[in-house]
Parts: sequence; C-alpha cells; structure tokens
Amino acid sequence: MSSNISVIMLCAGKGERMKSDLPKVLHKIAGESMISHVMSSVSNFNISDLVAVINNSQELVKDEVKNIFPEAKFAFQNNPQGTGDAVSIALQEFDNREDTLIILYGDTPFIEEETIRSMIDKVEVDSNDVVVLGFNNEADNRYGRLVIDDNNNLNEIIEYKDASDAQRKISICNSGVMAIRGENIEKLISEINNNNAKGEYYLTDIVSISKNNGLKSSFIIVEEDEVLGVNTQYERSIAENKLQDRLRLKAMSEGVFMADHKSVYLQKNTKFGRNVVIHQNVVIGKNVEIGDNVEIKAFSQLEECVIGNNVVIGPYARIRPGTEIGEGAKIGNFVEIKKSLIDEGAKISHLTYIGDSEVGKNANIGAGTVTCNYDGYNKLKTVIGENVFVGSNTSLVAPVNIGKGAVIGAGSTVIKEVMENSITRNQMPQINDEGKALKYRENRNNKIES
Repeated sequence: MSSNISVIMLCAGKGERMKSDLPKVLHKIAGESMISHVMSSVSNFNISDLVAVINNSQELVKDEVKNIFPEAKFAFQNNPQGTGDAVSIALQEFDNREDTLIILYGDTPFIEEETIRSMIDKVEVDSNDVVVLGFNNEADNRYGRLVIDDNNNLNEIIEYKDASDAQRKISICNSGVMAIRGENIEKLISEINNNNAKGEYYLTDIVSISKNNGLKSSFIIVEEDEVLGVNTQYERSIAENKLQDRLRLKAMSEGVFMADHKSVYLQKNTKFGRNVVIHQNVVIGKNVEIGDNVEIKAFSQLEECVIGNNVVIGPYARIRPGTEIGEGAKIGNFVEIKKSLIDEGAKISHLTYIGDSEVGKNANIGAGTVTCNYDGYNKLKTVIGENVFVGSNTSLVAPVNIGKGAVIGAGSTVIKEVMENSITRNQMPQINDEGKALKYRENRNNKIES
C-alpha cells in the first residue's frame, strides 16, 4: 500500500474485571500480550504516527508498545470520559492530519491485517469518510447497533443504553474499530457531545455527525471472533482457545500431524518443517524452530530453541531457551536441556540435565547424568567431545572439558579435564562378602520377631 496511515491504540482502561495488578492489554494470549497481537495487524503498513492512549499508571504498557514500535507516541487519559474523549486527547500528539486514521483497541487481539486493508480501501478507493467494522450477533447483547437504511448506507451507531426496543433488535453490532479520513477527524471529534445515558463522549457519534456534514459513512462485516474483546480472565481463556484452534489448524494445513490436536499448544511464531509429528500434551513456547521429520512425544515442552532435522524428543522432555539440537539427535524421557548445543547424532535418552553445555557428535549421555553448571554465583560451561560415552549417574562439575572419544565410568564425579580417548572412573573399590546377605537377613528377622 503506497499511502501512509496513522493509528490510535486505545488502551487506557484499567481492566478491573481481570482482577489482576497487570494492565489488561499486557495479559498474554498464546504467549504474546494482547496489545502485541493488535499491533501486529498494522505492522506491515506505512505508519506516520502511532499514538497509544494510556493512563499515568501504565508505564509497563508504554514499555511494551515502545518495544514493538519504537517511534510510538503516547497520550494520557487519566479521567476517562469515553472513546471520543480518548481520540481527542490522542489527536494532540499527531503531526499529520492527512493520513487515513485507524482506531484500534488494545484488548481486541484478533483483528486481521486484511480487514484493516479493506477498511482503508473503503476510505481511499471508495471515497468514504468513516468506515466502521461491524459483526452479526442475533443474541440479546449490550453492543452498540449499526443503523443502516434501505440503500445499505450507514446512518448512525446507537449505543445500547440509548437504543429503542426496535433498534436493540438490529443484529449488526459495532466493534468499535474505525477507519476515518484524516482531514475530517478534527472537525468530527469537535462536534461530539455527552448528551447520552452515560454522560460520555462517544466516538460512535461521528457517524451521524458526518452525515449531518454531508460526508459519507460505510461499514464492513466480519466474523464476531475477529473482534472479540477480552475483559475478564474467563474471556481471556476463551480467546486463548480460539487462537490455539487457529494455530493448530494452520500447522496441520501445512503438514504437521497432531495425534490429539486439542492438547497441543503453540505460539504465533512457531516454525515447522515437513513431516513433523506431535503427540499428546505438547506445549511449544515462543521462538521455536522445528526441522523436517521431527517427532515430539507426549508431555514435552519446548521454548526458544532450534530443533534440527530427524530429531526425536520426549516423552516428558523439556527443551529450554538457548538450545540447539542437531540432526538425528535423540532427547529422551525426563531430559532437561538449557542453553546448550547438542550436535548431530548425540543421544541423551533419559533422566538427565544438560545446561550451558556443548555435546559433540554421536556422544552418548547415560541416565542420571547432571552437568553441574552453577557454583552459586555464575553459570559455567561443560564441553563434551564427539563420540564420548558418559556412564549413568555421572556428575560433570563445570567448568570441565571431556575430550573426544573419552569414556566416563558410571557413578563418577568429574572435576577436571578428561583427555581424548581416556577412561575415567573414580568409584570406591567394590567389596563382595560372600554369604553375608543371609546373616544380615537373619539378624533383621530376629529383631522384628523380638
């Protein structure tokens, strides 16, 4: 799109119904804040100005918006008097009044980029001055209604509290999202008054105001799910499940097989290769890349990691941030890996913790192995060379290097470098006393009887 747009993001609400100290728009859905989801809908546009309307207690919101869009500006609505008031405050921060203005809400996370494009086209191509995003809802609800004449023209938006019984039966409801011709916005906003049941300045009044000024308004209808607002933890749960359904469907349409798709949780930025198989109850966190022919078995959790081709993970494996797993590696049950490079063909099959480490090609790490990577002050590194065999129940006390081809005996505690192709063991000598087990049991039984 060649022309620029301006964006107002309304997020000053305290979200008291969330029953949380965290600002409402920062609550996460599929691992990302709601406001992050909303801002992604305009991330591919040429934005001249983006103004977020917040209140003085929302420094965390300010930080989140700045992190996503560093050029963002902020307007403060500390005494909320309605959406019209919020937009009026935001306009004071704008440098450009000529762009098409998009008004979004920080708690409406599912708005689509294509919907925004359609609204802009309605303004710039079809010569509408105000475009409203609506949805159909036949049930009794408290949304504002779009009043449309017989020629399909949008005449006004009536808020539920001010609507007549006949108007409340209208099924086309207002989402609040709008596109407005920038050159008209200041005049339209200036004519809004608070002569209504709530005594607030309704942004929705600009539709009737535009008509009175000889301007043209129109609307677009989308599915209700796209404009779902989140105001409570219950609604957040509904939103999470709806987004997970979308993410699962997208992944499966691209070739991922999920044995029980309802129990798999994904992120928006999860990347899958071909022929990926995911078993039940798998949770994939943010920034995960999964290669071709990967199998993730039940009850595994992955976050901020890269999984190479032909890898098997789990069941009950945890792959933590900063981990890269090479081609053909096997990560088995109850294995936890953190910030480590696992080279191709390595096997870490069960009951093991690997942290801040490098594990070489075709190394075999026995059950119960622990890299002791923390000394109480610093995280320290373990390097395990290629073709190393580490016996079960071994502690590798970092910092330590295990040379390639080395063999570590079961039950060892390794505190210094192991040279290439050495065998290392530090167990106490084994003593066998023949027949003493019989005497031991006899003594124990006598004590129990007495």
